[in-house]
Amino acid sequence: MDSNFLVYAALPLFFSGISFLLTFGFISYLRNRKTALTLKYGKGGGSKLQSKIYLFGGAIVFTTTCITILMLYLVGVVNVLDFVPFLIAILGFMLLGLVDDLYKLTHLTKSVAQIILVSLYLLMTHIDVTELYLFTGIDMLNGWFSYFVTGFLILLFINMINIIDGINGLSSSLCVLAALFFSYHAFLVGNDMVVFLNIVVMGSLIAFIYFNVFSDFTIYMGDHGAYILGFYLVIHCFWLLGDAETLMLRQFSPMMVFALFSYPFIDLVRVIIIRVYNGLNPVKGDKRHLHYAFLTQGFSHGQSTFYIVFSTLLIILIARQLIQLELIYQVLSLLGLSLILFHIPLVFRGVKFKF
Repeated sequence: MDSNFLVYAALPLFFSGISFLLTFGFISYLRNRKTALTLKYGKGGGSKLQSKIYLFGGAIVFTTTCITILMLYLVGVVNVLDFVPFLIAILGFMLLGLVDDLYKLTHLTKSVAQIILVSLYLLMTHIDVTELYLFTGIDMLNGWFSYFVTGFLILLFINMINIIDGINGLSSSLCVLAALFFSYHAFLVGNDMVVFLNIVVMGSLIAFIYFNVFSDFTIYMGDHGAYILGFYLVIHCFWLLGDAETLMLRQFSPMMVFALFSYPFIDLVRVIIIRVYNGLNPVKGDKRHLHYAFLTQGFSHGQSTFYIVFSTLLIILIARQLIQLELIYQVLSLLGLSLILFHIPLVFRGVKFKF
């Protein structure tokens, strides 16, 4: 790998800054147009368009990221053609999510549309899971079954990210952490395009987080943004796990992917168990998630997000130290640690979980 500082440090940071400024500028423009839109489309801000305008965060992040990637292509840093199926799939999920944000689709309609989009992506790329890494003894998956498992994991991941998008900054902050994680491992194996892609996404998300958490004009990811983030993250996981060089570096264990997404996994499993225990629909949304419990006990959105992201980073660092252990011991250790860390604030606040 070329170790030239300009290419591998200054240039990614420069384009990350461009992505940040584009996103900041787009959202600032939207904020400044808020009064004009209110006057034009309805008195008192009660119009349908005005009430939905704050949901376009995901579309802005996608747009600014694409513009920056196009700049990278024009200066010869990345080959956009390598990302065409990936970008088409993300565009499909964004459009589906926008329709859902505006018109509230039924669970069945959303599920069918998601299955179609994932199936088309698998047909275009032929990406599939050929091994299960969690436990030894589970080896090759062949034929259509491997595609079924891959599609199921993609759909599970997209919806797993969607359900944690309930408090400001959480899903986007975890995505920033993931972008750093993916960039680091892509850098180790010399995958320049993945490094640049993640650094650019990170810059755009940091600008979004400012308005989502700290600004007087709060803009949200919306369902379309959660779909985009979920698909972006799971495909990067497949790219990482499918890279033999990465796995051979001894800098990476498949359980580090679990560590990275330990919070959404723990929250998803926990809330499904609670719903089933109470005889409720396990896929119907409610306020039983851990992050809502944080808010109920007096934690702010920013405090809750900071604690979850900090705990996730700690779990990743510990997972790195457990690489030499058998995978089953890594699973048990990280699962126990995750359960403890994500419940500590609630225990000290005296939360009594209602089943």
